[in-house]
Amino acid sequence: MKLRYVIPVLAATVFASAAAEAATGYTTERLTMRAGPGREYPRIDSVASNTRVTVHGCVDRYDWCDISRGRQRGWVDGDELVMPFQGRRVKVMQYGPRVNLPVITFRLDNYWDEHYRRASFYRDRDSWRERWRGWSGMPDSDHDGRPNVVDRDDDNDGIRDNRDRDRDGDGVRNNRDRNPNNPNRR
Repeated sequence: MKLRYVIPVLAATVFASAAAEAATGYTTERLTMRAGPGREYPRIDSVASNTRVTVHGCVDRYDWCDISRGRQRGWVDGDELVMPFQGRRVKVMQYGPRVNLPVITFRLDNYWDEHYRRASFYRDRDSWRERWRGWSGMPDSDHDGRPNVVDRDDDNDGIRDNRDRDRDGDGVRNNRDRNPNNPNRR
């Protein structure tokens, strides 16, 4: 077989396997696409509700997912993404493992080098990297490696803090709890 035929076939095989890992998803509401998995990262774009996106993977708890829409690539709230599964749309945060959605690790330098070299915030990547390192000494109530300031589920009960009626897990609802951030249980 001639080399000019082998190279296109090999390239097609590599791209097909990379595409197989990505999945189709849909937004459930208007979302802000960010340059990293957290609200503190620069805003890339806004994605309208019920928009079809490509989901490349999510961080370990599926609370932030790496998506693309057209030429834009960035991170969105995984709780506001759904995917087709057995004839219906299911939430990525609940069904991510069942639909074999890849778990990926965010590495600022690699990700930004690949996707944001021309972005205005790219030149400040050293300060973004230091900001992330600076969080390592901050309180982490559930000991999951994410400081409370960026953790959306401080008690690791699977319920996002903004929807959790008992954030510290002591059995007393937040509106009746004198100290709703006390991790001591009864």
